[in-house]
Parts: sequence; C-alpha cells; structure tokens
Amino acid sequence: MTAHPCSQHPEALATHQCEMCLAYLCGECVDQGHALLFCSVCGERAVPLDGEATPASPKEQIRKEVLEAPYSLWRAMGYSLRGSGLAIWSTGVLCLAIFNLMLSLPGLMGCFALIPLAAFGLLLVSLQFKISRATARGDVEAPDWPELGDFGDRILDFLTYLCLGMVYIFIPIVGSVFTIGVGAFFTPEPNLLLYLLVATVLWFCTALYLIAFGACSVYSRLQFINFPAHLITLFRAGGDGFTIANLTYVLIVLQLVVQLVLAVLLPELLANILGDFITMYWAITSAHLAGLLFRRHRRTTDSIYK
Repeated sequence: MTAHPCSQHPEALATHQCEMCLAYLCGECVDQGHALLFCSVCGERAVPLDGEATPASPKEQIRKEVLEAPYSLWRAMGYSLRGSGLAIWSTGVLCLAIFNLMLSLPGLMGCFALIPLAAFGLLLVSLQFKISRATARGDVEAPDWPELGDFGDRILDFLTYLCLGMVYIFIPIVGSVFTIGVGAFFTPEPNLLLYLLVATVLWFCTALYLIAFGACSVYSRLQFINFPAHLITLFRAGGDGFTIANLTYVLIVLQLVVQLVLAVLLPELLANILGDFITMYWAITSAHLAGLLFRRHRRTTDSIYK
C-alpha cells in the first residue's frame, strides 16, 4: 500500500480516505459515528486505506465515551450556559446589544449597524448548523464561531435556513390561516378549539423543522426537501422525537411571550437588549437539541437518510 500524507496534517501519515472528497485523513481528521467513520473535511464516510480498523485517536475515544454515556435532556438545556457554549452565548449577546445601541442612533448613523448585523446573522445561522453537526457526532464542547471568510458556505447555510423556514413554518402557517379564514381569529367570543388546532399545527411544524434542520446539518443541505424522511424519523425516534420537539416548541413560545412582556414593561432599547439574552439561548439550545436527536438515533437516521 502506498503511503500518503494527511491532507490536513502533512506531517502525519493518512490512515483513511474520504469516499466523497477523496481527502487523505489521519486519525485526528476522522470523526467517529456509531458504526461509521466520517471525514472532518466534508462529513462523508471515511474508509481505512488498509481495509482494517485502526486504533482510535484520543479525540475519537472521547467522542466514543460521550456517545455511550447517558446525557439527559435537562442537561442539554444548560448547553449554552457552560464551557465554550457560555462563551458563544456571551459573545452573541454582547454583539446584539452593540447592534441595538447602534440602531438606536439617529439618522444614517443607525443605518450603518445594518451591515455588521447582517454579517452577524450569517455567522449565527452557520453556527447553529455547526452546533447541530458537532452534537450529532459526539463533540463535548460547542464549536467555534464559523469563519465569515468562507462567504460561499455562509450564503448556502443562510439559503438552507431560509428554505427550512419557508417550507416548514411560513407556508404551513399561512396556508392554515387562510384555510380557516382570517376573520375566525377576531370573533367576539374566543374559539378554544380553533386555538388548539393552530397550536397543534405550530407544534407539528416545529417538530418537522427541527428534524429537517438536524438532517441538513448532519447529512446534506438538500435534505430540507426530504419531507417523508423527516416524518419517519419523528415517529421512529419514539419518545425522544416528541420530547425534543416539545422542548423546542416550549422554548419558542417562552421566547415570544417573554419578549412581548419585556416590550410592554420596559423601554424599547432595554427590552431589546434583554431579549437578546433569550434569542441567543434559543438559537444555541435548539440547534443542540436537533443534533442530540441525531446523536441518540444515529443508526436509525443513517438507515433513513443514506
């Protein structure tokens, strides 16, 4: 067998090769799933160059221990409040607070905040995909912020995020409202059955969005259109699928309610800054929950999406 240097670490000999991008990989560049090894460059399956299994690197061993260790959903809710997750959360809140202050300035001075705010939005979307992907493969800590220099990837992540929102949130909700009739929501006497129906539609949309987001993170961006696979995953994941969907749904509702209360009780600028804490917590935690579902059921999801 011809020896090849690692594509990422030329000083190390490659032990695997990626089936997709054909990169040569050393032990540190191979990410271990439940039954397969994955390329850290593009995320596709990596196969041993000698046809035999190789000893796990320290990084692989840590991931294996994480995948095998119990990890409660309540602990997952504190993901953004510990370690590198806390650093990401704090940085995001600080950036959003600065943008809010800049937007409050008069005239064109406030408009200049729109440029860095747009850049931050691109980074935040890509960060959510990275968190979901890292969680699914068993990383202990939250990943670093993505590089804005990889502008093409940031745009693709944003377009995927936009498509997910349109397909699984906006279109179903708007369609439901117009099917029922806008006037039904403004009757003198509240229709509890109607509100229950709307809440159910919102929950179902949230559940499918969460799974679609995880599938796009773990497998490929084109999975956003794989509606049957997302539906199968929801039911084959059993209680986990419904519990994680419930937690995500509650997070969304609480975020909206708290921000509404803050907007009523506090001055606009202060309400926006306090709302930034909730927004960043939701962005990080929901992505982590999506990845956690695929971590716990990787064998099942591999059989569905591959």
